Amino acid sequence: MSKSIGIDLGTTNSAGAIKRVGTEALKNAEGDFITPSCVAFMKKKGLFGKSGFVVGKDALEWLKQNPENTVVAIKRFDGAEHPG
Repeated sequence: MSKSIGIDLGTTNSAGAIKRVGTEALKNAEGDFITPSCVAFMKKKGLFGKSGFVVGKDALEWLKQNPENTVVAIKRFDGAEHPG
């Protein structure tokens, strides 16, 4: 039997679901059905520091510390002109 997965990338929150016999909403790694639509890029310093992306609640916390490397509500910019 085939399965379908749907993702709702919302302006404030995002969610995913899978269709088997019925449709079932999926929980994220934190056990929640919705994930804040926020992505942060973390630059780690030091000898063994690794850079990487953080999403959801953790990214919202990172927003307080490093707003210039955090994107929230990106869909609000859809269709907006971007400088070349």
